[in-house]
Amino acid sequence: MSEAEKVSRFNIDRNPICWNERIHLEPERLNDICNLEYFINENFVKQGFTPIQHGRVSALRATDDGRKSSAFASALYLGKYDDMGNTNRFLNGMVKAGHSYEPIRGETVTFLYIGVSKTAYGHLITYTIRNRRIAGGFRANKPWGFVVPYESKDPWLYHRMMGEQLSRCEQLRKEHPEESLQAIRSLYPVGVMMPPFMLDFSEEALVKNVFKQRIWERGAQGETRDIVNSMFGAVSTHLQHP
Repeated sequence: MSEAEKVSRFNIDRNPICWNERIHLEPERLNDICNLEYFINENFVKQGFTPIQHGRVSALRATDDGRKSSAFASALYLGKYDDMGNTNRFLNGMVKAGHSYEPIRGETVTFLYIGVSKTAYGHLITYTIRNRRIAGGFRANKPWGFVVPYESKDPWLYHRMMGEQLSRCEQLRKEHPEESLQAIRSLYPVGVMMPPFMLDFSEEALVKNVFKQRIWERGAQGETRDIVNSMFGAVSTHLQHP
């Protein structure tokens, strides 16, 4: 493998999505993560995209990579023809000054989520402003693990009880094969971990709604806030990447 290939290869950081006091990933899913990693490199990296991971969220691609398009549009909007490469102008200037969102309208970011609870997933999909949702859910998929509520005072107590509940569900599935996964899912704990899913958001929706409501305003649920913070971190890094 050449030095260029080594630099460009995307590797999924397992630490934020595997076992700790808040997150339990079923060991059998490690092979699935290896497959995801392989095909992210095949389907995105080799096509010229630069995926960026932040926590349990990866920004797989962005239409305005490096913010060059919005820099040009912002300068055109303001008549700054001698400084059309300023990639900070829109976020640091126009947004703060209350100007139009037109320079980023139509630009989108594709996110991949691994190790996220169904609760946080439910909060994210309330945004009908998203462009696309790809999620297998539990109709035909087993849970990938579970996520302990961030508000819990004794995480390992919840860890043990949620693990026992999922084990009982698996036992039911094996002893009663006539029962569908769709029916068994009604017994899953609230913090059950979703299989990996993808959401596309426009940059405008992220700035005006998602980040505003889940990060900059009070009241967001613990895990959801953490996931949206990771979205913000991933997209910020992604859009600054050369």
